[in-house]
Amino acid sequence: MRSQTELEFDKSGTPVRMKGFTQDITERKQAEIKLQEAKKAAEEALQQLQATQEQLVEAAKMAELGNLVAGVAHEINNPVGVGVTAISRLDTLTKELTQLYKSGQMKRSDLEKYLKSIQEGSELTFKNLTRAAELIQSFKLVAVDQAGEQQRTFTLKEYLHEILTSLQPEFKRTKHQVSIVCDEQITLSSYPGAFFQILTNFIMNSLIHGFKDQPEGKITVEAKTSTLDTPYHSRGESSEGDLKSVTYTHSVEGKGEGEGEKRQLILRYSDNGKGIPNEVINKIFDPFFTTNRQGGGSGLGLHIVFNLVTHKLNGTISC
Repeated sequence: MRSQTELEFDKSGTPVRMKGFTQDITERKQAEIKLQEAKKAAEEALQQLQATQEQLVEAAKMAELGNLVAGVAHEINNPVGVGVTAISRLDTLTKELTQLYKSGQMKRSDLEKYLKSIQEGSELTFKNLTRAAELIQSFKLVAVDQAGEQQRTFTLKEYLHEILTSLQPEFKRTKHQVSIVCDEQITLSSYPGAFFQILTNFIMNSLIHGFKDQPEGKITVEAKTSTLDTPYHSRGESSEGDLKSVTYTHSVEGKGEGEGEKRQLILRYSDNGKGIPNEVINKIFDPFFTTNRQGGGSGLGLHIVFNLVTHKLNGTISC
């Protein structure tokens, strides 16, 4: 209940009349209480949704790492298998030559044949085991960066090539090509794991969506640094189709003019695939948005990219 009273006075200041009213505000108070309860419930639901979304994003990251492990393991199996076969063959030839030598039946031609086999087998083994070692090294580097998310100093172009090496299983039996345009002196003190996830998501997006039904696709990754007020211009012609560009501001380390000054890194990713429809281009970084729901798309890939660029790297991203 709410009540209000007023007094009326005569010219001498003596109260002569009192008027007032009483209003039942029970319904209004109940409505206010319900509104507060609804607001609290909505806030709790929003917090739960955000927590669930973060869990899904982390799960997507780990699934991505799991796919990388499976792909690299499968890719390593081939060169290691070739190496084992070559070594087994050399072992057999060595035992045969040893028996000929012990029996006194070894001829010059036997030795020459053996030496030729040794040379061919060792070259084949070295080539394939070197390939396996490169894959393992690349995987170790990107896996540690992705899982640990630690900041460290690294050369950008070298690391971009390491990422591509780890993704070679995805390009197997395709004619797709990747071109990297990057100054070899660009050195960053940043989070390489974030760069791995960003580039991996872009490349997988191109392979799965951009190059669908396209046998030969071209991906271009361009990186350069400039002062904060310098606009970025591509070194080549703009590719038709899908285009994503990332701007990350950081302090550049290394030799050259402007060493240590505040500069920006501009990473431009493009492919000549089928592109993104104009009507959805403003939604591609939204969580759970996908044009391939029936094909199993989660809609989290580019959202992860957006969060990494804007939160982890304190940069901006546009498409």
